[in-house]
Amino acid sequence: MKKSVLIILFLVSWVLFASLGTGFGIFYQQQKDLIGEKDIQSTLKALSSKNIASVIAYGQVTKIDSRDITISYLGDSMKIFIEDGCKVYLIGNSAGGPSEKKEISFEEIKIGNHLNITIKIMPDGQIIGQSILIL
Repeated sequence: MKKSVLIILFLVSWVLFASLGTGFGIFYQQQKDLIGEKDIQSTLKALSSKNIASVIAYGQVTKIDSRDITISYLGDSMKIFIEDGCKVYLIGNSAGGPSEKKEISFEEIKIGNHLNITIKIMPDGQIIGQSILIL
C-alpha cells in the first residue's frame, strides 16, 4: 500500500477512537451525576424533617388492602399506609348547590375514587397517610 493511504487510515482510526472515547467519557459523567444513594438519603432526611408537616399525594384508588391504599396517576402508582384515626372527607355538591365537605368513614373509600392524601414521610422511608380528601 502507498504511504499516503496508510496515513489516511491511521488518521481516520485515530478520529474514530477519539470520538468514541469522548462519547464514553460524556456518558460516564452523566451517569455519575445522577442521583446517588447519598443524595437519596439526604432527600429522605429532608422530607422527614419536622419542618415539613406533610406532602400531598394524588391519584385514583386502584387497590385497598386493610389500611393500605394504592393510588395511581399517569402511570405511576404508590402504596400508602393509612394511620388509625385518619380523617376522611368527601368533597361534593348536593343538588347543584355549593361544594360541601363531609366527613365519612375510611370504609366508604372505593376503588376508582380520586384522592388527595396528606402524607408524612418517615425517616425510614415509610409513607403514612394522615388525612384523605375524596374529590
